[in-house]
Amino acid sequence: MAVSLVGEAQSVMLEMQCSHTDFREYCFGLKDPSVAEYDRLVELIVVEQRKMIDQNRELLAQVRGEKPQS
Repeated sequence: MAVSLVGEAQSVMLEMQCSHTDFREYCFGLKDPSVAEYDRLVELIVVEQRKMIDQNRELLAQVRGEKPQS
């Protein structure tokens, strides 16, 4: 999910602060991330979804002719 939101696996791996090998094992379900890596992953997903929500709100405001909220 994070890769589809962010657009590239490398960015997700860097945000999780894990090795390439560990990241690959996480993706294939061979290993679970540490609690710290999992927390960083969840935070990344929340941030990316917030960006999408903000973009959608801005587009809706434009369609409705409203001023964007700051």
